[in-house]
Amino acid sequence: LEIDGKEVTAEKKFTATSNSETVELEFEFDGSNLAGITTVVFEDLYEGENRIGSHADLNDEGQTVSIPKIGTTLVGKDNQIHVVNADQKITLVDTVKYQGLEKGREYEVKGILYDKETKEPFTVNGAQVTATGKFTAETESGTAEVEFTFDGSTLAGKTLVAYEKAYDVETKSLIGSHEDINDNDQTINFPELHTTALNKENVDHIVEAKKNVTI
Repeated sequence: LEIDGKEVTAEKKFTATSNSETVELEFEFDGSNLAGITTVVFEDLYEGENRIGSHADLNDEGQTVSIPKIGTTLVGKDNQIHVVNADQKITLVDTVKYQGLEKGREYEVKGILYDKETKEPFTVNGAQVTATGKFTAETESGTAEVEFTFDGSTLAGKTLVAYEKAYDVETKSLIGSHEDINDNDQTINFPELHTTALNKENVDHIVEAKKNVTI
């Protein structure tokens, strides 16, 4: 694994106090671009200049750390597209696509809707619109769904974007997030329509009562 062209390494010197004990080694690095990567630690043990042991097994789960990646797609539940009518009751479905999770482990996804114009959380009667869902990863990669249900009667002309965070239920630690105000896959538009009816012939609101009329 290389970051900015450099291998990620760590080393530590210690003096053994018995013939069986443990020593901790810490790797510190910028992991902001590593979502979806699985890395395995190889170790070499030296006494002076002599290598006296090693642990280098690419398939060793005990030495493996996954850095999960999540991506999400938000659509209207009824029409499965990114355009929804501003109704009194709206349900949006956010499909979370994950990669690099631990099989058989329970996770929780928490979502919140943002107003794209203000870049602030969208509220209904002063309360933020949120959603949450738990799932157990059957495989390392898969999908899970989270539903937002709320009053959308004031949304005409607005655009909402969903932000999502994924947590390990047991440790309560954040393991992935998807927060991008410009992500089209996470965006729902609520069109606002205004209409004007005119007489085609003289472009006004008065129409003569005759056999053939075009408005």
